[in-house]
Amino acid sequence: MRAHVYDEVDVTDWLRGQIEAGCTQLSLRSHNLSMEGRARAEWSLSASMDVVLLTEEVEQAVGVARAELSGFVLLGVFSYRPERWTPVGMALFLEGPPR
Repeated sequence: MRAHVYDEVDVTDWLRGQIEAGCTQLSLRSHNLSMEGRARAEWSLSASMDVVLLTEEVEQAVGVARAELSGFVLLGVFSYRPERWTPVGMALFLEGPPR
């Protein structure tokens, strides 16, 4: 699995690639410094979906998570294939301590 940092990758292109790779699920997860993690949002993927709209939904969910969390937070969007529930791809959104 290759990780992509949000600032270095176009999220729409990344999502398109995940769909083309056969992924059917997407999950936004957050982790803090104590490595407590939780699922924040999930989406089903299909070849016929509007990837631009999905990008907006993912970015909105990331914004909501950032507003709810404080301190250093790692937000990851993980993609999954139906035959296994280990992440296939990951895009990271890093948030440092408040400025």
